[in-house]
Amino acid sequence: MRPVAYISFHTSPLDLPGEGDAGGLNTYLRNLVSHMAKLGFHCDVFTRQVSPSQPEVTWVDAGVRVICLPAGPARPLEKDELVAHVEDFVEALVPRLKSGGHCLLHSHYWLSGLAALAASKVTALPVVHTAHTWARLRALPDGGESRLNAENVLARSADLVVVSTDHEEKAIVESCNLLPEQVRVISPGVDHERFLLPSASKRVQARAEIGAGPDDLVVVCVGRVQRLKGTDLAVKAVQMLSKQMPSVASRIILAVVGGASGADGRQMMEHIRLLAVSAEMRARVVFLPPRSHVDLVEIYHAADVCLAPARSESFGLVALEAQACGVPVVAAAIDGLVCAVRDGESGLLVARPDPNLFAVALGRLLSDDELRTRLSRGAREASRAYSWELVAKQHCREYDVLLELDGIAACG
Repeated sequence: MRPVAYISFHTSPLDLPGEGDAGGLNTYLRNLVSHMAKLGFHCDVFTRQVSPSQPEVTWVDAGVRVICLPAGPARPLEKDELVAHVEDFVEALVPRLKSGGHCLLHSHYWLSGLAALAASKVTALPVVHTAHTWARLRALPDGGESRLNAENVLARSADLVVVSTDHEEKAIVESCNLLPEQVRVISPGVDHERFLLPSASKRVQARAEIGAGPDDLVVVCVGRVQRLKGTDLAVKAVQMLSKQMPSVASRIILAVVGGASGADGRQMMEHIRLLAVSAEMRARVVFLPPRSHVDLVEIYHAADVCLAPARSESFGLVALEAQACGVPVVAAAIDGLVCAVRDGESGLLVARPDPNLFAVALGRLLSDDELRTRLSRGAREASRAYSWELVAKQHCREYDVLLELDGIAACG
């Protein structure tokens, strides 16, 4: 078994996606390490302790364990508070690395990257960095100048930077003045054994659980409730559709799945709840709490359409997993969503984050059964290009190359 240390300082793969800071990164990392373990790697995921009662070590799969290290107060902290505790985390991390025989560090998100670079200076271990989001590429940048500077250092100092799309690769190579060989494009995957077409009975059951009958049109919007994810655009689009196509809107059940997240999350949740009960709204809006990644499949099995209205999205696992279940996606034509959704084949892309444009696309899809059926078939086909098995094999290949370059033929 070759031990690799995965650094996820600000969030744990054990956290529930759709709540707090947990989202696509958590899903990505959990799937990645599980499949890397199947290829013969021992995967230690190091994260920050957020509760005094939290176990120090949790085994989640054969060859995969999550290790919680003390760094600052043992409670959840906002991201801007976490920067001050990176050194504490590194201090707890380095002895683990020295005793664990790890041969490589793979950091996820910029805060984890800072910890990985600091640990690498002491241990001389190579660093692979996956940012998941870059401040310079976000529609609503956060972290300020310190994050931008840190990301520049990370991109230039890491032995390898992994990105999700060709667009992300081009942007980072140009903005950080990197050589193309310093970056690899490895797109996320889908668990096709879990995210698949439902049987007729499972679909009926899934729809019944959210109160949908055979004539209802179920639209789902899955993810953390915050401005960046565009949850407000989804609700506003359905509100506009209530005016434009009232007969269609009266059949819609919009399921908003996720919890408030970030500084604007609670305000956003209050705002969309008010929109949901406004006089203009003909559709029924239901608010569902975050689901485990395993349970999300039931949401997709109930859906006729998935809305992905994010203002910024590095890739869009929600869109990919919905499509694997045969659900066409109406998505913003931005960032990674352009790669995940094939316009006119697996879904419809909207040119900019405008609720009126989303309403038009949604109305077109919901009023045309033939189009929806065709895009459902295309959605399933598009998803087949992505799998976690392929993601793990690509990472394995890059790890092997990197370790041979560092003079480490095998580790552990």
